[in-house]
Amino acid sequence: MEGPGHCAGCHTPKNVAGADKEDQDLQGGQLENWAAPSIRGGRNRGLEDWSEDGIIEFLRTGRSGHTAAFSTMAEVIELCTQHMIEADLRAIATYLKDREGDGDGEEADEPDPAVMQAGQAIYFDNCSACHPSDGSGVSRFFAPLAGSGKVNNDDATTIIRVILEGARSVPTKSHPSPLSMPAFDWKLTDEQIAAVASYIRSSWGNGATAVTAEQVAELREALKD
Repeated sequence: MEGPGHCAGCHTPKNVAGADKEDQDLQGGQLENWAAPSIRGGRNRGLEDWSEDGIIEFLRTGRSGHTAAFSTMAEVIELCTQHMIEADLRAIATYLKDREGDGDGEEADEPDPAVMQAGQAIYFDNCSACHPSDGSGVSRFFAPLAGSGKVNNDDATTIIRVILEGARSVPTKSHPSPLSMPAFDWKLTDEQIAAVASYIRSSWGNGATAVTAEQVAELREALKD
């Protein structure tokens, strides 16, 4: 079974020599200005609320009731996992659900009410057409933001980058027509992106840390390269 090898490259932190930190395998990490969430299935981990069937659906079709694949994971699904047999997909899902977590993530401070108010307004103006006001999304079309592993990741890099650059779901045999989210880097300032990201990360039961304008500016500059 090749599954963990494909996943570990993005979802396992690296040491200074670039090798995997084996004691943190599948617990998330940053690669090429993306932050991959934990894909362990145990308590307090990124796939805690996923069923084995949901993991299989995602690996086979690129979509599930939880999210859609894009960026590096899109390549894995397009070139590999959508072509795998059911038994191998089931083995990967069973393996991931058997990986326990390592406790709760970073505890977030209470969000600034002024930032939340600004973020809510930006969200309703720009995001709520596809991701409704309750963050529920549209199953297998527009990913839910409530309870999302990417949204709740301690590292906010991915949520910031998706707002800046947009995203495009992977086309697969099951879903040949990809769906796209537009970029907002041309429209929203660093402060506005920080506000809406903070709002998303603190609403509908999400409890991640706030995003700062400095974080957005730093990533915006890094992506120019």
